This record gives sequence, structure tokens and C-alpha cells, in this order.
Amino acid sequence: MTLLQVLGLLVIIHGTHCQRFRRHVDQLGNMVQHKLAGGRWTARFDFVNYGCYCGLGGYGQPLDEIDRCCQIHDQCYNMNTMNTSCRWYHSPVLTTYTWRFDSRNNIVCGDQPHTCLREICDCDKTVVECIMGKEYHANLKNIDRIRDCLLFRLF
Repeated sequence: MTLLQVLGLLVIIHGTHCQRFRRHVDQLGNMVQHKLAGGRWTARFDFVNYGCYCGLGGYGQPLDEIDRCCQIHDQCYNMNTMNTSCRWYHSPVLTTYTWRFDSRNNIVCGDQPHTCLREICDCDKTVVECIMGKEYHANLKNIDRIRDCLLFRLF
């Protein structure tokens, strides 16, 4: 295989991973948008970098009930990556699963029960349902996680 072929393959793989990441994030974002915000598209960003756990990564003690929901969501993802039905390519942030809203606006995961795809969808469904009705604290958006989640809790 020539260097040009290898580089071309890497570009294809990278593009596929970026598309899959965007599709999965859109799945969770769509759940948030329609279930929590009445269709407001920007609602999907309300919970990115919120508290110690909402968004990528997380540590320390949750700062409110929404943050606690996100901590549980992270734990759910972690449990699924250890599940034997999940393979290395089933990273929760890369996996595209099937879901829909039913006639009563409930989230319904469509993949077969006890499969990796279904469990990841169930994690996303659960976090959205957990956040419903909880008070949103704008002051917890874009906090300094090192100061507010880690250092403050250590001392």
C-alpha cells in the first residue's frame, strides 16, 4: 500500500468518525430539544459544560440535581462500555441508534433490548427524563471545573 493510499484511508476513517459523532450528538440534542425545550434548537447547548458532569467528562461532586442526572448518565455510558455486547467501535459518543417519539411525546428506543445500541439509547433517554422538571441554574454553565468541581471539594 502506498503512502497516498494510506493517507486517503485515514481521511475516510476520520470523516466517518466525525459524521458518526455529529449524528450521535444530534440524537441526544434532538431528545433535549423536543422533550425539554418545546423544539427550541439551541436547547441542546444548554447542558454542554453545565456543572461538573454535563458535557464531556466529569469529576467531583454534582452541584445540583441536573448535574447529578449528568453524573448518572456518565456512569450509564461507563457501564455500557464494559458490557460484553458493546465493542470498541460502540463508543457512546460515536454510536448511532434508532429512536423516536411516540404519540404521547415519550422517547422510545428502537433497537433490540439488551443490545449495546439499545443500552446507549436508554442512557440518553434516562438523562433527558431525569432533567425534566429540574431547576436550571445559569450560573453553573461554563464554570471552572478545576476550581469548582475538583479543588473546592478537596479542601
